[in-house]
Amino acid sequence: MEKPGTKTGGDTFVPFGERVERALMSLPPRIDTPIQFPTPHGNHIDTDAFRNRHWLPAFRATGIRRRRLYDLRHTCASLMLKSVPPAQVAHILGTSIAQLDATYSHYMPSGGAVRLGDRRPHPEGVGE
Repeated sequence: MEKPGTKTGGDTFVPFGERVERALMSLPPRIDTPIQFPTPHGNHIDTDAFRNRHWLPAFRATGIRRRRLYDLRHTCASLMLKSVPPAQVAHILGTSIAQLDATYSHYMPSGGAVRLGDRRPHPEGVGE
């Protein structure tokens, strides 16, 4: 899945498995908007509204310690680094290998210092 127009000016590629692909493909096609999950008015979801109306109330209701939406990115990165090559994680996150190494080296099995030539096979052909 690709999202055009990111803050870095490039597209974002989001890999997912067959189960997610089947679920997305089973949804009826949208003819009113190119956005797959729009608001009732056909717009992009407003993250501030989502955070205040749904995200934070869910934490209050469950008694779970509050977390930022952005923390999901860090959780995703740290979990991916357990089994996905660092170069591929950097690509998925839309960041440089140097930034990934600076931020997440303590999660990498090698302890960081990613080689730019790291060409280990990508899972399920993702990113090739």
